[in-house]
Amino acid sequence: MNAPKVTIITAAYNYGRFIEEALQSVLTQSFQDFEYIIIDDGSTDDTPERMKKYEGRVRYFYHANSGQYQTFNKAIAMAQGEYVAFLDADDTWHPDFLKRSVQFLDHSEAAMVFCNFSSFDERGIWRTSAFAQIPALRESVIVHEFIMERCLEHLIMQDFIFPSCSVIRRGVFDQMRFEPVFKGSDYDFFIRMALHYKIGVMTDVLTNKRDHDHNGSSNLTYNMTDRTGAMQRLLATPQLDPAIVQLAKKRLAEAYYFLAYDAFKKRNLSYSKICADQSLRAHASFRALKTWAYSHLLSPFAQRLQSS
Repeated sequence: MNAPKVTIITAAYNYGRFIEEALQSVLTQSFQDFEYIIIDDGSTDDTPERMKKYEGRVRYFYHANSGQYQTFNKAIAMAQGEYVAFLDADDTWHPDFLKRSVQFLDHSEAAMVFCNFSSFDERGIWRTSAFAQIPALRESVIVHEFIMERCLEHLIMQDFIFPSCSVIRRGVFDQMRFEPVFKGSDYDFFIRMALHYKIGVMTDVLTNKRDHDHNGSSNLTYNMTDRTGAMQRLLATPQLDPAIVQLAKKRLAEAYYFLAYDAFKKRNLSYSKICADQSLRAHASFRALKTWAYSHLLSPFAQRLQSS
């Protein structure tokens, strides 16, 4: 039996109410040469029961909860396809997502391709094109497909690649995997990809991402913590271009600024001080200095308010 062209991976955890929408968007793809691996990361809802009706159409596995990125890595080790695609259990694909992605990779030197996406929330409010909000990609929508220049620089300044929008050559995973130590390992992974590989872009909307209270993409603290980890890892790269170093330090300082400010508002004063120190250390700026002053000089007053 020939290996499939694409391996699709979904890591599922207590998304039974969403997962069948995701699954149906896979099974109705116009490109059908794929295997679909769903690893249930210890769900306690009705996900296992819902999966029974798809026996034989997907490779479904259940294991004890170990986190999304550890689950991704386990599925990657099982993958047989030339290309690997990821679909979060609460997202969906356009019917031509795989067809377009495979065509791009088959005819380019890119190690990965990602697409534009729309997003929607539980109130039914849609944002039709994410790229319209991303300066690095806003003007590119008139060109349907291309290899992105200076991808690493743009990605340092703004996170715009997500697993559900991407298809990656399986050989990449012989060199790198997701790092479960990070809360948001996908940003770190895509930063490392942009450092070492060419990355392609499809500007058409081919993925629908769901925003809700339980996913990390809608959580500011989660996202900023994710960014600090990714920037610190990038800055540890030997012989990094000095321009990239400065850009990463600025990004790191901004992330710590947001974390310090958020912690101060929540009166988590000790953590606010730590983040303010890190912000100033990463990149000395007026905003970093102001954050340090708030955290250190106003903390005694805030502590009195807490104890009164």
